[in-house]
Amino acid sequence: MDPGVPHEGGLHTQQQEAMVLQVLVQEAQQEIGNLRAELYSVGRLAEERRQALDAMTAARDQLAAVAHQLDGQAQHLHQQLLTLPQLQQELQALQELHQRLQKESQLQLQARRILESELADERHGRSIAEEARAKAEADRGRLALSRDDLAAQLRVAQQKAADAEEEQLRAEEVAAGLSQELGVLQAQLAQVGAADGSNSASGRGQGAAAAAATAGDTAVLVTELEAQAARTAVL
Repeated sequence: MDPGVPHEGGLHTQQQEAMVLQVLVQEAQQEIGNLRAELYSVGRLAEERRQALDAMTAARDQLAAVAHQLDGQAQHLHQQLLTLPQLQQELQALQELHQRLQKESQLQLQARRILESELADERHGRSIAEEARAKAEADRGRLALSRDDLAAQLRVAQQKAADAEEEQLRAEEVAAGLSQELGVLQAQLAQVGAADGSNSASGRGQGAAAAAATAGDTAVLVTELEAQAARTAVL
């Protein structure tokens, strides 16, 4: 069998590989769509977190201003406490309020740091998602190139198979013609043998020898052509 011409099993394998490549391309396209949706969700969530962070920053600043104002009031009440003992209880309440506001301010600061950390994580995740999308698009391009290469190889293989089939048909036609010619020569040889029965012994020997040589050469040629036709049929 000619190694340059792929057999039927090879063509079937190439068809299976083309189908697998098509499935991979579809999966890559679906994955890109999912990554785009996730990227949009991450961006929207990051914007919401940023707005919440701005609101908490404004609230913290407001609480700091209120705390500063209350601290001034507490100092003023402390001075009045020297002369007005009845204000001691109110001063204590204001001090507790001040402490509570300071704790809330600390909590706001901690919450802001947490949100900043989450925002950084989300940005990192968005960067990873963008890299994955770029990689998926690159894979899709490579798969498309591989599919085109396989299609070109398939067309070449089909052309070679058609050429081999045409060559086989020509060899079979030549073999059939030579077989017919061999039959005619064999019939002529039989006629020569019958005619030699009435001729001399030397004449019979020469005619039979010439006919036998011609028939032998023709038989060898027919055998070679039949072998060539058999090899072509196997290809």
